[in-house]
Amino acid sequence: MLILNLLTGTDATGVSITKDKESLIAISIEGGIRQSETIFQMMKDAFNYVEYGFSDLDAVSVLKGPGSFTGLRVGMAAAKAISYSHDIPIIPVDTLKAIIFESEMKSASAMMDARRGRVYFLNEIEKEPTIATVEDLKKLDAPRYLFGENILKYKDILKSKNYILLQRKEHYLSIKGLEKAALEVQEKDYESYNSAILNYLKSKEEVVDKNARK
Repeated sequence: MLILNLLTGTDATGVSITKDKESLIAISIEGGIRQSETIFQMMKDAFNYVEYGFSDLDAVSVLKGPGSFTGLRVGMAAAKAISYSHDIPIIPVDTLKAIIFESEMKSASAMMDARRGRVYFLNEIEKEPTIATVEDLKKLDAPRYLFGENILKYKDILKSKNYILLQRKEHYLSIKGLEKAALEVQEKDYESYNSAILNYLKSKEEVVDKNARK
Protein backbone atom coordinates (compact mmCIF):
# COMPACT_ATOMS: atom_id res chain seq x y z
CA MET A 1 0.00 0.00 0.00
CA LEU A 2 1.44 3.35 -1.07
CA ILE A 3 0.59 6.25 1.27
CA LEU A 4 1.41 9.94 1.00
CA ASN A 5 1.65 11.53 4.47
CA LEU A 6 1.13 15.29 4.93
CA LEU A 7 2.13 16.94 8.22
CA THR A 8 0.73 20.42 8.90
CA GLY A 9 -0.93 22.06 11.89
CA THR A 10 2.08 21.79 14.21
CA ASP A 11 5.43 23.57 14.43
CA ALA A 12 6.84 21.17 11.84
CA THR A 13 5.85 20.73 8.20
CA GLY A 14 6.52 17.39 6.57
CA VAL A 15 5.84 15.06 3.69
CA SER A 16 6.66 11.38 3.41
CA ILE A 17 5.79 8.39 1.25
CA THR A 18 5.43 4.90 2.71
CA LYS A 19 4.99 1.60 0.91
CA ASP A 20 3.87 -1.47 2.84
CA LYS A 21 4.95 0.10 6.15
CA GLU A 22 8.38 1.09 4.82
CA SER A 23 9.29 4.77 4.61
CA LEU A 24 10.64 5.56 1.14
CA ILE A 25 11.29 9.27 1.63
CA ALA A 26 10.64 11.79 4.40
CA ILE A 27 11.13 15.56 4.23
CA SER A 28 10.58 17.84 7.23
CA ILE A 29 11.09 21.50 8.11
CA GLU A 30 10.68 22.96 11.60
CA GLY A 31 9.05 26.31 12.35
CA GLY A 32 9.02 29.75 10.80
CA ILE A 33 7.42 28.96 7.44
CA ARG A 34 4.05 29.34 5.74
CA GLN A 35 2.83 25.79 5.38
CA SER A 36 0.51 26.74 2.51
CA GLU A 37 3.56 27.89 0.52
CA THR A 38 5.70 24.90 1.38
CA ILE A 39 3.67 21.69 1.49
CA PHE A 40 3.10 21.43 -2.29
CA GLN A 41 6.77 21.95 -3.13
CA MET A 42 7.67 19.33 -0.53
CA MET A 43 5.29 16.86 -2.18
CA LYS A 44 6.93 17.51 -5.54
CA ASP A 45 10.39 17.05 -4.03
CA ALA A 46 9.35 13.79 -2.34
CA PHE A 47 8.06 12.24 -5.55
CA ASN A 48 11.29 13.21 -7.31
CA TYR A 49 13.08 10.73 -5.01
CA VAL A 50 10.86 7.71 -5.69
CA GLU A 51 9.71 5.78 -8.73
CA TYR A 52 6.05 6.49 -8.06
CA GLY A 53 3.67 9.31 -8.87
CA PHE A 54 0.37 10.63 -7.51
CA SER A 55 -1.53 8.16 -9.70
CA ASP A 56 0.12 5.25 -7.87
CA LEU A 57 -1.13 6.31 -4.42
CA ASP A 58 -3.54 4.13 -2.45
CA ALA A 59 -4.27 6.73 0.26
CA VAL A 60 -3.21 10.07 1.72
CA SER A 61 -2.86 10.67 5.47
CA VAL A 62 -3.23 13.99 7.25
CA LEU A 63 -3.67 15.34 10.77
CA LYS A 64 -7.31 15.95 11.66
CA GLY A 65 -6.49 17.96 14.79
CA PRO A 66 -6.10 19.39 17.26
CA GLY A 67 -3.51 21.94 16.26
CA SER A 68 -3.02 25.19 14.41
CA PHE A 69 -6.30 26.23 12.79
CA THR A 70 -4.69 27.52 9.60
CA GLY A 71 -2.13 24.74 9.37
CA LEU A 72 -4.70 21.98 9.78
CA ARG A 73 -6.87 23.50 7.06
CA VAL A 74 -3.89 23.65 4.69
CA GLY A 75 -3.17 19.95 5.18
CA MET A 76 -6.79 18.86 4.88
CA ALA A 77 -7.34 20.97 1.77
CA ALA A 78 -4.32 19.38 0.11
CA ALA A 79 -5.43 15.87 1.15
CA LYS A 80 -8.94 16.46 -0.19
CA ALA A 81 -7.62 17.73 -3.52
CA ILE A 82 -5.46 14.62 -3.91
CA SER A 83 -8.28 12.34 -2.74
CA TYR A 84 -10.68 13.85 -5.26
CA SER A 85 -8.23 13.94 -8.16
CA HIS A 86 -7.03 10.36 -7.77
CA ASP A 87 -10.08 8.71 -6.19
CA ILE A 88 -8.26 7.54 -3.07
CA PRO A 89 -9.26 7.64 0.63
CA ILE A 90 -8.02 10.02 3.29
CA ILE A 91 -6.50 8.55 6.46
CA PRO A 92 -7.40 10.98 9.29
CA VAL A 93 -4.87 10.94 12.14
CA ASP A 94 -5.38 12.48 15.56
CA THR A 95 -2.49 14.78 16.44
CA LEU A 96 -2.15 13.56 20.03
CA LYS A 97 -2.14 9.92 18.97
CA ALA A 98 0.61 10.74 16.49
CA ILE A 99 2.66 12.31 19.30
CA ILE A 100 2.36 9.08 21.31
CA PHE A 101 3.43 7.01 18.30
CA GLU A 102 6.41 9.32 17.86
CA SER A 103 7.40 8.75 21.49
CA GLU A 104 7.36 4.97 20.90
CA MET A 105 5.78 4.58 24.34
CA LYS A 106 2.14 3.53 23.99
CA SER A 107 1.55 3.95 27.73
CA ALA A 108 2.66 7.58 27.56
CA SER A 109 0.49 10.68 27.64
CA ALA A 110 0.44 13.44 25.03
CA MET A 111 -0.32 17.11 25.50
CA MET A 112 -0.48 20.33 23.48
CA ASP A 113 -1.09 23.86 24.69
CA ALA A 114 -4.63 25.00 23.85
CA ARG A 115 -4.10 28.49 25.37
CA ARG A 116 -6.23 30.30 27.94
CA GLY A 117 -4.93 27.90 30.61
CA ARG A 118 -6.16 24.81 28.77
CA VAL A 119 -4.46 21.87 27.10
CA TYR A 120 -5.29 19.17 24.59
CA PHE A 121 -4.67 15.88 26.34
CA LEU A 122 -4.61 12.12 25.67
CA ASN A 123 -3.56 8.99 27.53
CA GLU A 124 -4.60 5.34 27.42
CA ILE A 125 -7.00 5.84 30.34
CA GLU A 126 -9.24 8.39 28.62
CA LYS A 127 -8.68 6.72 25.21
CA GLU A 128 -9.94 9.75 23.28
CA PRO A 129 -8.43 13.27 23.08
CA THR A 130 -9.95 15.92 25.33
CA ILE A 131 -9.52 19.61 26.11
CA ALA A 132 -9.30 20.68 29.75
CA THR A 133 -7.60 23.06 32.14
CA VAL A 134 -4.33 21.82 33.56
CA GLU A 135 -5.81 22.07 37.04
CA ASP A 136 -8.60 19.64 36.10
CA LEU A 137 -6.21 16.87 35.09
CA LYS A 138 -6.26 14.02 37.59
CA LYS A 139 -3.28 13.36 39.80
CA LEU A 140 -1.73 10.02 38.84
CA ASP A 141 -1.15 7.15 41.25
CA ALA A 142 2.22 6.52 39.63
CA PRO A 143 4.57 8.66 37.52
CA ARG A 144 3.85 8.77 33.78
CA TYR A 145 5.86 10.17 30.91
CA LEU A 146 4.31 13.13 29.13
CA PHE A 147 5.25 14.20 25.60
CA GLY A 148 4.24 17.20 23.54
CA GLU A 149 4.86 20.75 22.42
CA ASN A 150 4.83 23.83 24.67
CA ILE A 151 4.18 21.79 27.81
CA LEU A 152 6.97 23.28 29.91
CA LYS A 153 4.89 26.39 30.63
CA TYR A 154 2.79 24.15 32.89
CA LYS A 155 5.71 22.17 34.33
CA ASP A 156 5.13 22.94 38.01
CA ILE A 157 1.50 21.86 38.19
CA LEU A 158 2.10 18.88 35.88
CA LYS A 159 4.95 17.62 38.03
CA SER A 160 2.71 17.95 41.10
CA LYS A 161 0.26 15.61 39.34
CA ASN A 162 2.99 12.98 38.86
CA TYR A 163 3.85 13.64 35.22
CA ILE A 164 7.43 13.32 34.00
CA LEU A 165 7.86 15.91 31.25
CA LEU A 166 9.87 14.99 28.20
CA GLN A 167 10.20 17.77 25.64
CA ARG A 168 13.46 16.93 23.98
CA LYS A 169 13.54 17.68 20.26
CA GLU A 170 13.07 14.06 19.20
CA HIS A 171 9.80 13.93 21.10
CA TYR A 172 8.12 16.73 19.16
CA LEU A 173 5.72 15.56 16.51
CA SER A 174 7.47 15.01 13.20
CA ILE A 175 6.50 13.34 9.93
CA LYS A 176 7.71 10.04 11.43
CA GLY A 177 5.05 10.15 14.13
CA LEU A 178 2.36 10.76 11.53
CA GLU A 179 3.64 7.87 9.43
CA LYS A 180 3.45 5.44 12.33
CA ALA A 181 0.02 6.59 13.46
CA ALA A 182 -1.42 6.47 9.93
CA LEU A 183 -0.39 2.84 9.51
CA GLU A 184 -2.39 1.94 12.62
CA VAL A 185 -5.67 3.54 11.45
CA GLN A 186 -8.14 0.83 10.44
CA GLU A 187 -9.49 0.89 6.91
CA LYS A 188 -13.05 1.26 8.20
CA ASP A 189 -12.02 4.66 9.60
CA TYR A 190 -10.72 5.99 6.29
CA GLU A 191 -12.62 8.99 4.90
CA SER A 192 -13.50 10.30 1.46
CA TYR A 193 -12.75 13.80 0.19
CA ASN A 194 -16.30 14.93 0.96
CA SER A 195 -16.62 13.31 4.40
CA ALA A 196 -13.28 14.10 6.04
CA ILE A 197 -13.50 16.88 8.62
CA LEU A 198 -11.17 18.51 11.11
CA ASN A 199 -11.57 18.11 14.87
CA TYR A 200 -10.32 21.20 16.67
CA LEU A 201 -11.63 20.00 20.06
CA LYS A 202 -12.88 23.56 20.49
CA SER A 203 -16.34 25.02 19.99
CA LYS A 204 -17.32 26.51 16.64
CA GLU A 205 -17.51 29.91 18.32
CA GLU A 206 -13.90 29.66 19.53
CA VAL A 207 -12.69 28.65 16.08
CA VAL A 208 -14.54 31.55 14.43
CA ASP A 209 -13.28 33.97 17.09
CA LYS A 210 -9.71 32.80 16.65
CA ASN A 211 -9.86 33.25 12.89
CA ALA A 212 -11.46 36.68 13.21
CA ARG A 213 -8.49 37.97 15.19
CA LYS A 214 -5.97 37.00 12.54
